[in-house]
Amino acid sequence: MISSISWHKVLENDMPLNVMLNVLPTKGNLVYEYNPFRNYRLTKDKYYYDGKYYTLEDLNTKYNIFPNSDNQSWNNVPSNMTDPILYE
Repeated sequence: MISSISWHKVLENDMPLNVMLNVLPTKGNLVYEYNPFRNYRLTKDKYYYDGKYYTLEDLNTKYNIFPNSDNQSWNNVPSNMTDPILYE
């Protein structure tokens, strides 16, 4: 069985809304958010290797490292180093 609903008044008086209709002039009051990390985009794919980020061309010229034809493994990576990690 549903019990009866008891209603309670929240406001005793009317609330004027004309304050919300007034608009402040925006000339000189605009503030633009500058967030360099939100706008950051990589121009090329970067690979993390030996503590730094390199492009594929940089890995090839500096370390003579390049991906195999299957694109699943790397050629010429020393056994004591980890494979480069792709960051897109």
